[in-house]
Amino acid sequence: MIGSKPSPIGDGFDEKFDVLAHGLKTVMGAYTPKPLAQTAGISYGLFLDYAFLEFQKPAVSFEIIGDDFVVDVTTIKTRGLEVYKGINQFAKEVTVFNDGDVTPTKPSCGD
Repeated sequence: MIGSKPSPIGDGFDEKFDVLAHGLKTVMGAYTPKPLAQTAGISYGLFLDYAFLEFQKPAVSFEIIGDDFVVDVTTIKTRGLEVYKGINQFAKEVTVFNDGDVTPTKPSCGD
């Protein structure tokens, strides 16, 4: 689902998003919405929608666990390694999404 379209996107994009999601789950685990995410309602017109609708490219966002929507920074749990793994895997999966090869032409920072 993208934006306000509850039906499949079509043109092979649904399958590409399924592959991308599976790749992210391999490094980050299955996503389980927390109570706030489940009850806050679906948001439309976000950057993720714009990126796909304008460029047919996926985008990523992060949900940070906290006691409220706006909290003191000291109450946010540190998740650096999870974020690194997610961004790194997202980059690989987007390459596949765009029909590219994930084999780098030169080594990167030891990854």
